[in-house]
Amino acid sequence: MFTVSCDKDSVTNPDDVPVSVTESELKEAFYYTFPLMIMDATESVETNTETFVPGIPRAPVNQLIHAVKLADASNKSVVTPNVDTYYSRLWMDMNEEPVVFEFPDVKDRFCNIQVLDAWTNTTKLITDGGTYVFAKKGQTVTVPCLQQWAGVLFASLIRERATMRMSRRFRMQ
Repeated sequence: MFTVSCDKDSVTNPDDVPVSVTESELKEAFYYTFPLMIMDATESVETNTETFVPGIPRAPVNQLIHAVKLADASNKSVVTPNVDTYYSRLWMDMNEEPVVFEFPDVKDRFCNIQVLDAWTNTTKLITDGGTYVFAKKGQTVTVPCLQQWAGVLFASLIRERATMRMSRRFRMQ
C-alpha cells in the first residue's frame, strides 16, 4: 500500500483543485512501477557490499556475483532456478562510463548471458563468445586498447521510459 501526504505549505497545485485518479489508472501505475521497485530492492541488497564474498549473493556494482553451489528449493535469488545450472549475476552501472565485458567462447556446455532491463524484460541474449561493450544510449564509446576490435556494441539498451536511477543499470544473469 502506498500512502502520500503533504502539508499545506507544499501544495504544488496552484488552483488547489483535487487530482482525480481512477482505480484503473492506479492499477496501471502499480503494474508499471512495481517491477522497478522490486528490481531496485534486489539491486540494493545484492550490491550492498565492498567486495564479492563467496557463498553470499552480493558484490559491488560492475562486479560479478558468482554462485558457489547449485540452486535448490531454498534458493531465492533466481525466480525459477535450474537445479543443474550455476548462476552469475552482474549489476552494471553505465552512468560514468561504458562497461566492457569479455565472454568466453564456451563450446562444451550450455552458457549464455541474459541481459534484463529494469522491468525484467530480456533485452539481449548473448550466446557467442566475444567482447561486448554496454553503454548508455547516445554515449560516445572509444576503446583504444582494442584497435582491431570486432566486438558488439549495445548502445541502445536503455529504455526511454525509465526515469529513476534504474535507467542506468542493467542486471545480467
